Amino acid sequence: MNFSCANVLVRREKRESFEWWVNELPEDWVKDFINLGLRPFLKKHGYIFHYGDKIYKQFLYWAWSHAFVTNNKNYVVRHHEQLHLGGHDEHDWFCYKIPFDVWEDFMDEWTELEWLDESDVGVRQRADLQSFVWNILDLTNSPSHHHWNEMTEYQNEDSDKENNKKEHEVELQAFAGDRRTH
Repeated sequence: MNFSCANVLVRREKRESFEWWVNELPEDWVKDFINLGLRPFLKKHGYIFHYGDKIYKQFLYWAWSHAFVTNNKNYVVRHHEQLHLGGHDEHDWFCYKIPFDVWEDFMDEWTELEWLDESDVGVRQRADLQSFVWNILDLTNSPSHHHWNEMTEYQNEDSDKENNKKEHEVELQAFAGDRRTH
């Protein structure tokens, strides 16, 4: 078998696995999870995320990929690129605003077979949900991120004032000269 045939078989296997897995979920489970669970949960903590058919599909593929990887050890779950420009400090703030124990309480309310449950698949999803959600946040329109920006701007202003004061003192001393004798 040549390489292209092997790729076709793997893609077909993945597609069939995905379709089977999605069909095992209750009807509209992911839409309800997003609209009735995740959106209000994030809003309560001051965050919103980009939403639409694309995000809905990403949630399905994200959740299923954990099932696929659990059964096929040669694969890893990869996240899509972040939909925002948040860095490590903003991520730390997000984790501070919504600690993992709060995420666990939320996930406990939304378990289903191989969806955030105690199965190997669910445990993988639970460990990864916060990271997945971080990537799809709309930081520009999230009140908690606005608060973060205000805090850092205030800290930067204070830091700038302190640095300017020190620079001014050094400049004055240098201009006046040191008149001490040794």
